[in-house]
Amino acid sequence: MAPNNDVEKRALSMLTISQIKFREAMKKEDTEARLPPISVEVSSQLFSCIGAVLQQNTRVNVQVSNFEIIDHMDPGTI
Repeated sequence: MAPNNDVEKRALSMLTISQIKFREAMKKEDTEARLPPISVEVSSQLFSCIGAVLQQNTRVNVQVSNFEIIDHMDPGTI
């Protein structure tokens, strides 16, 4: 589903960037820079939520996805 307005385009961009940064953080070699390990289930659930938001692209779902991302971030990086 293509974004209809600037708000949706911005939300889509932010979610895509967040997903890319999350994947890159998981690939880092420096053990001090890595986040603590997370379970496959939690990671899968996060990507499912992001995927659902990108498909539905509604303001409510963007808000839910933002909360999911924030809940799974390291508190020191917020």
